[in-house]
Amino acid sequence: MDPRDQARQIGVIESWLAQYLISDTQTNPPNATVCADTGQLAAGYYDIYFFASCSSALGVGNLYFAWRDAANTANLILQMIMASGAVFHEFVLKDVKVLINERFRFTVGAAIVGTLVTSIIAIKRG
Repeated sequence: MDPRDQARQIGVIESWLAQYLISDTQTNPPNATVCADTGQLAAGYYDIYFFASCSSALGVGNLYFAWRDAANTANLILQMIMASGAVFHEFVLKDVKVLINERFRFTVGAAIVGTLVTSIIAIKRG
């Protein structure tokens, strides 16, 4: 059992080793615009929270979440955000192992009309 699970069960408050908040606002961002990049992170286990909001409905393929390698040359994970007309998106990756210098970011896949606000919160747990 992970010690953090025990802490949750007995009511002990977990300690945060570090917290990063990155936010970005873009108006009419073109294709391939990088939004809300965390920069290089220290190695460890993280809870990553992603938020994206747009003044107009996002279409399929407009916005991607990317988990980048340490050299920042390739995506370890590239996830399309399936917008389906919604204007606010939120999702979480819990207890993910991040190697030294890896990073997270939002990337515009197809040009977006309107104001796009993206935020990433990275909480280092261990």
